[in-house]
Amino acid sequence: MQTTEILLLSFEREDIDRFIERSGAAKEPVSESLTAGFLDLGDDMNVLLLGMQLPQESWEYNWPFLYRKTLGAVILGRVPALESTSAFTSFVDFFAQQIPLPFVIAISMEDLPNRNIPPRAYSGGLAISPRARLSFYLPESRKSVRQLLVDLINTHMETTAARVA
Repeated sequence: MQTTEILLLSFEREDIDRFIERSGAAKEPVSESLTAGFLDLGDDMNVLLLGMQLPQESWEYNWPFLYRKTLGAVILGRVPALESTSAFTSFVDFFAQQIPLPFVIAISMEDLPNRNIPPRAYSGGLAISPRARLSFYLPESRKSVRQLLVDLINTHMETTAARVA
C-alpha cells in the first residue's frame, strides 16, 4: 500500500477543515494550526492531507521536511481576502519561488455574488505556470473539492513527465 501526502495551505483554519471533510477524508486535528485527513483511495493508495493554517506574515517552516514526500499543494483562498490583503498573493509568490512542488491555487466561489462561472471555464485548472493551476471551487461540494485533488494529481503527472522528457 502506498501513501502520498498533499499539503492544504490557507490563512483560514475553517477552509482547511471543510476541505478535508468534503474530500471524504477522516479529519484529525493535530495542533492549533495543523489538521490531518486520511483519504483511502482503494486497495493500493492512500492520501494524507496535511492542512496548515498560515500565519499572516512569516512563513518560516522547515519546508524541505514538509514536502519531501509530498505530491503537491492546494492553496485555498477566498475572494474577499484577496481584495483586502496582499498576504495571499505574497504567499503564492513565495511558494512559487521557494517550493519546488506542483500546486493548485483554489479560490472559493462561496462568497461570490454570482456563482455561475461555467465549469468548462476552469475545469482542469487554468495553467499559470508549468507546475501551477488556478481553479475555482465550491467548498460545500464534494465533487468540486475532489476535482481540485484530481487537478493537482494531473499537474504533478505533467510536471513529472516534463522532467523525464
